[in-house]
Amino acid sequence: MATGQFLFKLDGHCCLTKGYDEGLKACCGESDVIVPAKRSLDVETWSMHREPWHYWYLMWPWQTREDGSIKFVGLQDRNYDPSVNVVRAHQRVDDILTYQGSAWMLRRSWWDRILPNGMDHEHYYYAAEPLEVGLTSWVSGGRVRIVKDVEYGHLWKGKGEHKRQFLREKRKWLSAMEWSAQYWMAHPGFAPLIDRFGPLPGWPQEWQTEAAQRWTHDDARSREGVLQPAG
Repeated sequence: MATGQFLFKLDGHCCLTKGYDEGLKACCGESDVIVPAKRSLDVETWSMHREPWHYWYLMWPWQTREDGSIKFVGLQDRNYDPSVNVVRAHQRVDDILTYQGSAWMLRRSWWDRILPNGMDHEHYYYAAEPLEVGLTSWVSGGRVRIVKDVEYGHLWKGKGEHKRQFLREKRKWLSAMEWSAQYWMAHPGFAPLIDRFGPLPGWPQEWQTEAAQRWTHDDARSREGVLQPAG
């Protein structure tokens, strides 16, 4: 239903710095997905705290238990150690592989080009938004970029009263994470991205060979293509 030149997505439990819209629009090219710097929001004081998050990587998609069995498959975003922020501090606007997903902007014209039918709720559920939007931008000839001097605060949930505030159907979530990981790791545009931003923490050097072997093995152990959670 949007009619404007830009689309901006924001989680409902966030605060924004003044002038965020102009700051992001000024850096948003024709084929960019733009991300503001993420910090934690303390709702008791309505203030942002913790170091800003600037750089993310994709985790190696197989998490295993002590006995070697698979407990989770998915390309989840992970925040780099803050030392990376220091190394890249000279870049006010910088290319990033992925992001956390709670705030991002792009031009409506780019959205219409890379996601002409909207977002794929059937396969992605709501589990892999940065993959669907961000990686699609990259493999379509666009970019994903962080704008460090535009910040937003995202609710720090912790384990208390502000824990997850919506129901998540775990089976659907696991299925979406596994499907999106398998889809992207087999995508011809994915390996060049890993080469560009790699080496990624936890990824084996021969990751493509290992991924191909693991998918075959895991498909045989799963039911209906979904790895079953413990219990």
